[in-house]
Amino acid sequence: MPVDGSWSLQDGKTVVFTPEQPFVEEQYSLQVTGRDILGNARPASLRFTYDTTPPLTPTVNPVQSPTSFIRQTLSGTKEINSSIRINSSIVIPVDGQTDWSYSLRLAEGANSFVIDTLDRAGNISGSVST
Repeated sequence: MPVDGSWSLQDGKTVVFTPEQPFVEEQYSLQVTGRDILGNARPASLRFTYDTTPPLTPTVNPVQSPTSFIRQTLSGTKEINSSIRINSSIVIPVDGQTDWSYSLRLAEGANSFVIDTLDRAGNISGSVST
């Protein structure tokens, strides 16, 4: 699907495309041809997916609490092609799995964790607190 818009050159080296209408979520193909001052041409193409939809909120299986163990394994399910973040740190990178588990060290006393997922486009899911 063609997308109307305008092209500009910033700082003499960065090409910027500004669409007339906001992108809708789907796959796009881009074909451009660069030409130097002598008229030599070099074509290039690029495919990308515009994605603003956050992944589904992960599930977290019940854990034993209270516990006297220093380590606790958190586990659950997540959307395929997303990562698991615990307290905003990625602990399981983006992968093709839907099941996940992560072992962490507990501090003495109450331990609170906020778990969410992050997809390749940078969209963050809803969170689960433990």
